[in-house]
Amino acid sequence: MHPHEYQASENARQVSIAEAGATPSRENYPSMTGDMHRRQYVRVEVSLPVEFSLEGERASHDGAVFDLGAGGMRLVASYDLPPRSTVNLKFRLPAADRGIMARGRVVLSFFQRNEQKFHHGIAFTSLDPKDRSLISEFVDHQEARRAN
Repeated sequence: MHPHEYQASENARQVSIAEAGATPSRENYPSMTGDMHRRQYVRVEVSLPVEFSLEGERASHDGAVFDLGAGGMRLVASYDLPPRSTVNLKFRLPAADRGIMARGRVVLSFFQRNEQKFHHGIAFTSLDPKDRSLISEFVDHQEARRAN
């Protein structure tokens, strides 16, 4: 396997991480080494509901955000997304007065057999700067709480 590709199980499909412009974190994929784990933004573990749809489609789907950072998220759902597809996302941070709407690109996908769910790494491609700041503040607060 090329070092810029990841396959979680024999049923996983390979997506070129380097081509998609993102790298998975070592925390989530402990077998990765070197600089494969670097991200521009820190992510924290969360459990938030998310509504998402493929760009150009009217049907929306429900899922969960399992980790979140100002640059993207891990979306977990029963619905599989095509590699490098564009998705529209709607979610709300805890105690936020409004929801966040973002657009992102699927940069990593695999099927977690024991959960019977698809895990999708999403890199944000369109996010209001105020929402990016809100997410950054949330992440910083979660990181500070975890450190204490």
